[in-house]
Amino acid sequence: MCSSDLVLLALACLFKPQVGLLVAWAVLRRRWRFTGAWLAVVLPLGLWSVARYGVANQFDYVRQLSFITAHSWSYAPNQSVAGILNRALFIGTNLEWDTHYVPYNAWVYAGTVVSSAVLVLTGLLAGLRGYGPSRDDRASFLLATLCFTMASPVEIG
Repeated sequence: MCSSDLVLLALACLFKPQVGLLVAWAVLRRRWRFTGAWLAVVLPLGLWSVARYGVANQFDYVRQLSFITAHSWSYAPNQSVAGILNRALFIGTNLEWDTHYVPYNAWVYAGTVVSSAVLVLTGLLAGLRGYGPSRDDRASFLLATLCFTMASPVEIG
């Protein structure tokens, strides 16, 4: 990847936190240019966000993500594991958009957490064997990006 691609990918991490797992993917494969570009973009913008909006807002954002993981939506376009499990258990409205989250369900939450863990580990570890500076990691990178996106508790698409 060229430097501008790395910078744009780092910017995407600010909008889709799951993509931030790609920095762990890069560190595991010793992709230091990738890691450096990520740090050069995310660190200053993260510090700016803390300075501008305060630490409390950062923790509120994490709490909101935790809430979404525990509740999600049942709405049919939500193609995440949580959405599929909510629909399978007939929790919430499936065909009409409802701005309210569905009630907490331990089975949906457990299924979401387990599937997310499996997807994240798959993304991080797939193709790790035989890494080196000359190794072509494109397939591993694409699989990791797909896995990290699929691990999200809400995917509207």
